[in-house]
Amino acid sequence: MPAVRLLAIFILFAFSGNEALAQQLPIWEQVWIPTKEKELFGRESDVRLDAALYQPQGTAPYPLVIWNHGSTGGDASFAKVSARAPHIATFFLSRGFAMLVPMRRGRGSSGGYDGETDGGSCDFGRSMAGIERAMADIDAALAYAKTRENLDTSRLVIGGISRGGLLSVAYTARRPELRVLAVVNFSGGWTGDRCASDTNGALLQSGGAKNVPMIFLYGGRDATYSDESIRRYAAGFEKSGGILEFQLIKNELRNGHFLSSEPKLWLPLITPFFEKLGYPRKF
Repeated sequence: MPAVRLLAIFILFAFSGNEALAQQLPIWEQVWIPTKEKELFGRESDVRLDAALYQPQGTAPYPLVIWNHGSTGGDASFAKVSARAPHIATFFLSRGFAMLVPMRRGRGSSGGYDGETDGGSCDFGRSMAGIERAMADIDAALAYAKTRENLDTSRLVIGGISRGGLLSVAYTARRPELRVLAVVNFSGGWTGDRCASDTNGALLQSGGAKNVPMIFLYGGRDATYSDESIRRYAAGFEKSGGILEFQLIKNELRNGHFLSSEPKLWLPLITPFFEKLGYPRKF
């Protein structure tokens, strides 16, 4: 199937401080990632993951970001919406990264079924089953990226929002063979404060054992987890030996969980993090 290039539209995008510049939303390429889906009686079928691939200016091969989406938030109408994360892509493209945004099985236009529709269950076992399934989808995305000569998977950033943020931390911990430059966690968590089991704390803390710089960006006034819980996640990560830049950002959003939708709040924080890693703005 030929690649589909989507036209850009104009928005106002804040790059630093109070400076707002007219910036095109980046163009992305529709790609399809092959993977497998388990069926009844142990059978497997071939399915494809819906994904967007952003490519920067400059000379390939490009370092790569794999960006992971969140849950539906219990709203079934979001199940078939494909996340593209253009504001996040704009930041990384300006630093010479390509960015791949895969939709996990059953989400967006991806094949298979959504294995994360747990009805908001607080059961740790059900959460882990969903997480293992999600990790397999990242494996498929990474395997696809390795087939593209213009993508350098030895220079890898993994990041995401909400469930995708927690997933990025846990995946990096579970795949020690990967050379990961950094992890970006926006509002990361799998379950909310209403759950007694500390799935979030346990999985975020696991990332501290991996010697990879990570940045945790959370918004205050988060409707899913309290400021106290968020601080506990960061403290647990650091206690386990992790390299962490942690920011709990004051905001006037109705729900701080959606911090990533407000670049003016996080650009001044994430920019120096990547500059220290040797990735200043290029374009």
